[in-house]
Amino acid sequence: MKPKQFLIKYGTRFVIAVAVLAVIVGAGASSRNGKAGLFKNADGSLKAPVQKAASAVVDWIESLYGYIYTYDSLVAENETLRAENAQIREQVRNYEEVDAENVRLRELLNLKQKHSDFVFVSAKIVSWDPSDYTSIFSVSKGSEDGIEVGDCVLTEYGTLVGQVFELGDTWCNIRTIIDVDMDLGALA
Repeated sequence: MKPKQFLIKYGTRFVIAVAVLAVIVGAGASSRNGKAGLFKNADGSLKAPVQKAASAVVDWIESLYGYIYTYDSLVAENETLRAENAQIREQVRNYEEVDAENVRLRELLNLKQKHSDFVFVSAKIVSWDPSDYTSIFSVSKGSEDGIEVGDCVLTEYGTLVGQVFELGDTWCNIRTIIDVDMDLGALA
């Protein structure tokens, strides 16, 4: 066979074989001076986009986990602060009630100091008759507490409210000064 016929018949195979040999020699030669060879470079070039995508997915998942963790901790902190806020509001309400009672008791003390000859008994209203014809209410003190029929009923400011007209052991009924059946004398 002549060289020209050989190249025509086997030329394509020969060129491919020479190219493969050149690639192998080139890959081996370039890896000697610290650079990656052709195959390693091709392998790295194929892996790089997949690795970048995987890394991006992992980063996204980590950020999502961080967000969820932060959200959960913020929700827990919010609940703690709400409970603390409710507790502080309750303390403020209790303080306001105690403060109002303190003012009322100071007024009573002042009244007692002005009228040392009076005997004072503190009581709470337990019921009220809202009738148009009578103005009567009941309080939580009675004969066991030293109350007597005819005793005057005053506010903590010394204002006359009414008079005891019916008495029990632990309760009494008071007729107010606006009741039509109220009779009371006064000195000026």
